[in-house]
Amino acid sequence: MMAEYIEAECIEQAILHITRYGDTDIFPHLIELAFLSEKKTEVVGTISTYDVNNFKPSHSVEALAPKSRYGFRIANQLMFLDCLMFTAAVIAIAEDLENIKGPVTSLGAFAYRYEKKEAGSIFLEGRTYRDWLGAQSTYAESEEFDEVIFTDIADFYQRIYFHRIENMLRSSTSKKPLVRLIEGIIKKIRAKQSYGIPVGGTASRLIAEAILSDFDHSMEAEEYHFSRFVDDIRIYVKNGESPYRALSLVAETLLSEGLTLNAQKTKVLNKEAYIKLLEAEGDDTFESSEKEALDALADLIYFEEEDDGVAP
Repeated sequence: MMAEYIEAECIEQAILHITRYGDTDIFPHLIELAFLSEKKTEVVGTISTYDVNNFKPSHSVEALAPKSRYGFRIANQLMFLDCLMFTAAVIAIAEDLENIKGPVTSLGAFAYRYEKKEAGSIFLEGRTYRDWLGAQSTYAESEEFDEVIFTDIADFYQRIYFHRIENMLRSSTSKKPLVRLIEGIIKKIRAKQSYGIPVGGTASRLIAEAILSDFDHSMEAEEYHFSRFVDDIRIYVKNGESPYRALSLVAETLLSEGLTLNAQKTKVLNKEAYIKLLEAEGDDTFESSEKEALDALADLIYFEEEDDGVAP
């Protein structure tokens, strides 16, 4: 088998991103990130000459982590080298993953759009959750619709079937050695399950967004106006259209991916109620009591000091 390498530029992008934003937004950051920041040039030089065909992923730290005030999920923190290789490999195919999504100019797939930059974040600016709320408000003022369906996908990250990840990766890029590397890392981490990807890291966000590209295209083919922030979905229903039919299409499309809707979070609002809700969410994306509870729980479980020791 011919030797295959990750481009130095992609490794550098990965280092700059994870040393600035962290390897995870769930666990305390790895102490090795300080080393990465100080020895970036040396690490890029070494990793860029490493044959990815020979890489053997390690294990990960697996723990129960708070998801909401009363909810929990299994989260994984990758080992230092696995995190770097996983992130760099996904960045190397990120432009190919973007090509299978809808256009950036649409409101559809809103979150975590890749943008090649010299330093810092690898994501397109102006695509945060708060930005999404603002974009919806603008859309509500300019477009005609009567009702909005609110729904999301139940346990999205944990329920993505591995064969779906394989199919998406292999059909979206010609960089097969990097695809094998990415698949190998995910398989190692999720060895006991046939589904799910690591929660909390940048590479997984890019993969998860690409997984839902078929859903986006199905909605567009049926000419439904919609918007999505990862697994949080809004569908705009015009006069004469049936909300139930639209919701049935969403459920059917997701079931073909092995995913299901969260029935408890599914509701239909008229336009006036929708606009009022957007205004309320824009003022505070969390209820104050929920945010305080989450912050207190996270501090109690994870942190003894405010400083995580990693240079920004």
